[in-house]
Amino acid sequence: MIAIAGTRPSEQSDHAFFSGMTLLTTAIVLWGFAPSFFLRGLVPPAGHSYLDPPSQPIRWLYIAHGLVFTVWVALGLTQVALVASGQTGLHRRLGRTAFVLVPAMVVMGLAVSGYATRHGFHDVAVPSAVFSTVPVSDIALYCAFVTAGLATRRQPQAHKRWMLFAMIAIAEAGWARIDALNPGSLPPWVSTELVLLVPIIAWDLTRLGRLHVATLWGSTAIAGAFSLRLWVGATPAWLALVRGVFG
Repeated sequence: MIAIAGTRPSEQSDHAFFSGMTLLTTAIVLWGFAPSFFLRGLVPPAGHSYLDPPSQPIRWLYIAHGLVFTVWVALGLTQVALVASGQTGLHRRLGRTAFVLVPAMVVMGLAVSGYATRHGFHDVAVPSAVFSTVPVSDIALYCAFVTAGLATRRQPQAHKRWMLFAMIAIAEAGWARIDALNPGSLPPWVSTELVLLVPIIAWDLTRLGRLHVATLWGSTAIAGAFSLRLWVGATPAWLALVRGVFG
């Protein structure tokens, strides 16, 4: 890790960078889920989903899952806008909704992932039991990052980084649904989503002269999880766990 003397980033440039990254991750979510959710029926589908006919018994949960995650993305955009406009008091009060919203997202995310593990993930090149590590790792990362973000609410530099990593963990699912960002020539264990880490690493090195501790740990966690999850999913231990839970 580079450790040289650096200049403390100005609030204006800091707000611009983190606002831009939040907009980027939001755009990825909207683009990736537009055919199957946000613009369903208005644009050609890019793949299959459990919202397709015939109607599935759990269809309502997929819709609720999508709506709750949409609320989170909208909350993220609102929060960075409030900080950028100096309304930190409202930012803190609105942030308390995370204590309700995050548990709902985790429970719904695990529920729809479990259903897909048992009945099959659509349009994936590996067995569902193996692929189940992908949504589970995304949810685990998201939960860990938000928890760290809430724990560092009084440390703005750490807080904003943890919350950005939580957005990246969510955006991964949208990224995976964009064919243009996932060349078919790459092996399935290569995660092109890791390029989302480049801007924040470059920002820290340029503005701070080093990696912020949140960036160091957040980037390491994402890189490790994204790179190893399919390998973990193929291990006898994971497959035995999946069989034990889902039969």
